[in-house]
Amino acid sequence: MNFRNLSSCLGLTLLSITYASAAANLVSPEHMGELNKKNAQIKVAVRELDDIGKELIVAKAKQNAAMDTIERLEFESDQATVRLETLQKIDRESPDTIAPEKLSAAKDKNRQAILALNAAMTERDEYTAEVGRLKGRAIEKYAEFRMLERSFERDVDTVVNAQTDQRISSMHTAKEVVVTTRTSCGDEPIKQCKERSLKAAELAASEQGSVVFVTSLTEIKNFKLSKDELRSEVHATLSNKEIIKQQMFGEGEAYETTLKATVVPVIGDTLREQIAEGIRAEVYALAGGQVDYTQVRDPSISDEELQKREKKKSEMDARARIDARKAARAEEQRKRAAEAAQAEEDRKRAAEAARIEEERRRVLEAAEEQRKIDEAREKALRNEEERRRSGIPTFSF
Repeated sequence: MNFRNLSSCLGLTLLSITYASAAANLVSPEHMGELNKKNAQIKVAVRELDDIGKELIVAKAKQNAAMDTIERLEFESDQATVRLETLQKIDRESPDTIAPEKLSAAKDKNRQAILALNAAMTERDEYTAEVGRLKGRAIEKYAEFRMLERSFERDVDTVVNAQTDQRISSMHTAKEVVVTTRTSCGDEPIKQCKERSLKAAELAASEQGSVVFVTSLTEIKNFKLSKDELRSEVHATLSNKEIIKQQMFGEGEAYETTLKATVVPVIGDTLREQIAEGIRAEVYALAGGQVDYTQVRDPSISDEELQKREKKKSEMDARARIDARKAARAEEQRKRAAEAAQAEEDRKRAAEAARIEEERRRVLEAAEEQRKIDEAREKALRNEEERRRSGIPTFSF
């Protein structure tokens, strides 16, 4: 049974869950030592991945710079080669036309261009090898990081699930309650009013026996439920129901039911998740703090593939925002249509009520007019009877 509109006069069953003081008892010292060790190893792995990533950025920048240099030197080498071949051709066809010094300078410049190009290619190959080596280290370190992360999170999940079950189990305490409710019947048949009175008593018993309010909400990390949402997340099961008394009040005006029952609260999934998240935050804090994994990327994914994924994610996010706006507009239109339909229905009911009231008024007026006519006729008959008895002649014209 889910109840959402709780009566404020019922009061709340305060469940004292002091998370800060209980935090130290979440995990055994041995287990906590293991969690701290793994968390520290994860942080080291993340830092190492970050350092390797920075080295990769530098190595790729040098690799790209070397490739740009090679492109420039190839152009210069081609020009030097073309100039040397042109001078050599002229010297062959017209000996002594080209000065030996000029020809020798062209040969030196061509040789230097080739040497510079070869040096740039060697440098590029060295940077390419460095990029490959760093990628290999990154992939190896990332695999180690993922193994540590999965192991650590499995251990945290084990603690969180056990503690969540334990804390929720402490909330599932059976409680015997006795409640009395009085239900107004109006024109409703007695049998139906009696049934409604019983249901109202069951609801009141559920509310009184299972309202759980977790104190110190600020100590539950990321606890996002409001008080009303918190109440709505508490359900209840009733057992051992015993109707102590049922009786009418007035001439069928109300029905009173006194019910005794055993109530066991049942915590909803949303509240369970919130409690689990609170416990998870405590475990992370005890284990040295939660590690931010969002900035750790898989080095086996190429930059081009990463860009494609980011673009696809951006497009999906944009599409989701558009769909959300469309859904919001559709919901707003639906609400407006429902309000308009309700307003029209209210107008029709009001018009029908006015018509019925007018018809009733006319009937009452006609009845009143008929009553006056009947009274006048009876009065005339009484007057005629009195004249007859007194011997006064009557005249007909």
